[in-house]
Amino acid sequence: TANIAGIWSGYTGPGHKTVLPSVARAKMDFRLVPDQDPARLAGKLKQHLARHGFEDIEVSLQAENPAARTPISSPIAKMAARAGKEVFHKEPVTLVTSAASCPMHYFTNTLRLPTVAIGCNDPRSNTHAPDENQRIDVFVQGAKWIAMVIEDFAKSSE
Repeated sequence: TANIAGIWSGYTGPGHKTVLPSVARAKMDFRLVPDQDPARLAGKLKQHLARHGFEDIEVSLQAENPAARTPISSPIAKMAARAGKEVFHKEPVTLVTSAASCPMHYFTNTLRLPTVAIGCNDPRSNTHAPDENQRIDVFVQGAKWIAMVIEDFAKSSE
């Protein structure tokens, strides 16, 4: 996905100023899938803007987080699902792709280590909202879930 995280221009300080802004800025982020290269994608954005008459827009790559994925059939993914079911007494929701971004690629792509992300929050926790919250019982169960996966993985030969 392509996300416009923010747009700003002109005078944004206290009080009033009636001046034409000399610069406008936008901050974007892209959520990548495997085999998408961040630098190549930034170049494609610049080409797209130029084709539409905006060749004067500067595009700079501030940070990179290549996509990372461990097959859902991998032993650690199965361990995580099994442990989640044992701790919560219900089938866990298993997603192949996360909406979050993190430097997981260092493990999966560079070190070639299987990796899973385990979410330990209640659906009503309002993640990233001003009223974000976490139930203590869900937090404790989540910690048990993570510990169980680490223990199972340490005992496995894979």
